[in-house]
Amino acid sequence: MSSRSKKQDMFRLSIGRVDALDMSIFPIKEENEDIVDDAAMRSSLKLEEEITEEDKVETPKPTVYSVDIDKESARKAAAAAIRLVKKATDKSNVIRADGKDDGVARFSHEEVGWGALLGRGGFADVHEIEILDTSKPLSTAPKESFFRTSFQLNVPESVDEQRRKFVSDNLRREEGNHDARYAIKFLSRETMMNPAKYRTGAADLALEAKFLASLDHPNIVKIRGIPNEGEKGFLRPVLGGFFIIMDRLYNTLDEQIHVTWKEEKDAFPSSKRFMCKPPDPVVEQKKEDLLLRRLTAMFDIAGAFSYMHQHNIVYRDAKPENAGIDVRGDVKIFDFGLAKELTSDVEMEDGTYNVTGETGSLRYMAPEVKLCKPYNVSADVHSVAIIFWEMMSLKTPFLNFTKGDIEIEVVEQDLRPTIKNSWPPAIKSLIKKGWSPKPTDRPTMSEICTDIRKMIVGIKGGDEKGLNHVSRRSTHILDVKKTQNGLLSKSTLMGLSESVQLDFQFELDEIEESDEEGSMSQT
Repeated sequence: MSSRSKKQDMFRLSIGRVDALDMSIFPIKEENEDIVDDAAMRSSLKLEEEITEEDKVETPKPTVYSVDIDKESARKAAAAAIRLVKKATDKSNVIRADGKDDGVARFSHEEVGWGALLGRGGFADVHEIEILDTSKPLSTAPKESFFRTSFQLNVPESVDEQRRKFVSDNLRREEGNHDARYAIKFLSRETMMNPAKYRTGAADLALEAKFLASLDHPNIVKIRGIPNEGEKGFLRPVLGGFFIIMDRLYNTLDEQIHVTWKEEKDAFPSSKRFMCKPPDPVVEQKKEDLLLRRLTAMFDIAGAFSYMHQHNIVYRDAKPENAGIDVRGDVKIFDFGLAKELTSDVEMEDGTYNVTGETGSLRYMAPEVKLCKPYNVSADVHSVAIIFWEMMSLKTPFLNFTKGDIEIEVVEQDLRPTIKNSWPPAIKSLIKKGWSPKPTDRPTMSEICTDIRKMIVGIKGGDEKGLNHVSRRSTHILDVKKTQNGLLSKSTLMGLSESVQLDFQFELDEIEESDEEGSMSQT
């Protein structure tokens, strides 16, 4: 079995190869650091008197899903999530305001059963969804109390039931081995057991859900469901108290680069051994096909970032581990935990924004972000340029560099990986401009998208098929209008076993809310 086959089912959140440099995400020093200020939180939320008796139920009996956390830790985590989402929503031109329909289905915890672990990240785990039992209607009417959270909407129950049924009916693929289309993401047990991490993880996951519910692009992973109770799900002392149901990805770009593409490249005969022989047309065609696949993946990435930047969202954590490959081979960006909408209240005169520095993964981080200078969406362009170099070279950038090496040689002295002369001129130019030390010299993601499109069309002899981002949207999307008109055919529920009753009662108690890296070049 090939390495690729062994990893076929792995959807990893942020798992990279281990080397001399610890590339874990920098400690998050968000603009909303005050969400973990207990005194400020208590004085600003003033929620205790709003708790009603109907919000209080029995404490759950211990199960394999239970997490031994105290009520205070749970209250603070839920409060952090609620407050961050409210703060982001109040200033946002992108995130849908409370009470507006975001098109995402709601599910109760008892309806969702998950199976195999697919991936593990810094705060969260991702599992395969085994069961979505929507046989009983779910009331989505918001309660007239504090618990009208940002995810409880004034939408007709019939519409939400259609969405729930659609997701449930399409749980399993009709082709192949009928595996699950969807995955579920929730905070890990280790995160929940650490009060500080629980607060940070809860805030990140809740905001990520809001971003995904508000964004619609074929190269951004699609959110399919969230808990009916919203952020108050973080009060549950169980795994998956708050969750995101999203499309399942089968590989990461990191694995695609360093396993799949590298194996294909290594299978090519060495050019040095056949310098006196004419090129083998079969080998040359395979090389062209590999280049085309890499360019197409670049086009997917550029399209997603162009869309985000048009909405003034800076992603801040672009790296191959945060790009997944779906069943069709398309690249999709996921993990929006560090994404930030750039709003006018923090805008500087030069078009940059006074937002948190040292955010993201150092290997791909723009110099201005590491130096805690004001920045804008061009910081993502730098990160994407490093990724494009990695996709072309099939090597890890700055592989044996320590944190100190990067800070001095890359950030301060503008060292960059070496670009091979054999690469297409347009790619070389795009990468060099993209990682320029001067943010104003970098192209926009829209311009990068256009340049890559031209390269692909040139290789394909003028064929533009498959290069329309709109036409490549998922076919598994519920059209509510068609459903209401009776035009949407019913799907057969496949592979649904007996309902798994996760009979969790919980207490809602006073919430507060390749080779080694070669030589380098100086920019």
